[in-house]
Amino acid sequence: MKTRCRFLILLLLTFATFGLSFAAKGQARVTKESFGDTLDGKGVDIYTLTNSHGVEARIINYGGIVTSLKVPDRNGKLDDVVLGFDNLDAYLKGRTYLGAIIGRYGNRIAKGRFTLNGVEYKLAVNNGENHLHGGIKGFNKAVWTAKVLSAKDGQSLELSYLSKDGEEGFPGDLQVSVIYTLTDANALKIVYSATTDKKTVVNLTNHSYFNLAGQGSGRARQPDAGDEEAVRHAAPSTRAEALPPKPKATLAAALTRQARASRTRSTTPHRGSGRRSVGIPGT
Repeated sequence: MKTRCRFLILLLLTFATFGLSFAAKGQARVTKESFGDTLDGKGVDIYTLTNSHGVEARIINYGGIVTSLKVPDRNGKLDDVVLGFDNLDAYLKGRTYLGAIIGRYGNRIAKGRFTLNGVEYKLAVNNGENHLHGGIKGFNKAVWTAKVLSAKDGQSLELSYLSKDGEEGFPGDLQVSVIYTLTDANALKIVYSATTDKKTVVNLTNHSYFNLAGQGSGRARQPDAGDEEAVRHAAPSTRAEALPPKPKATLAAALTRQARASRTRSTTPHRGSGRRSVGIPGT
């Protein structure tokens, strides 16, 4: 009899501007268009979720990538605040993870191996001697099955994928579902869920980068003394820990503790000069 383990992760991105008067409500909808084919001939589609205020999220079923997110500024002007490409070929050739689903395991697993129940599992390595963001062919390179869902609070798209036992070295079949919902409150909700038939490790996330000034705005530069800087101090690798088949509440508490332990910390005093400089790492 198979033992099944289930967990849920919710990522909520809300773009609200105080004092903003929205235009009259329009028609909320989800549309689908062809976005091209992968190198092995699999068709890729792009789904456009639009809410009643005209806010728009575009998602492709290759890697579950959020290619664009158009939201209003304080004056009600819509602009794209997510970094991405306009064509599939750029994603296929790219070496970044822009906007994609990361899995089975986000971050690095040191030396590409972990031990579970006394068994050592050797993973595909793609970052020196380490395993990074799911390996050579992670979830960001998979073509997911898409399904438009009805939702009370907005427009929803579900992407599902079966990661088979042994894929990139991980144990167990892992059935993954990611649901994107664009609400009429201008929030993009991303809910991750997964079930497995064997004790395994998993760490799912989204890898979007944002430019809140809008597409093409701002410029890259080296930080100057006195700038308000975002400083990141993170360990170069992560020790993979098993997610045992426990009740959902217990598992959620364990995930919360892990999230608190790995929260980004800043140890450098900040000085606000009205400018912000945020580095974008290659991984």
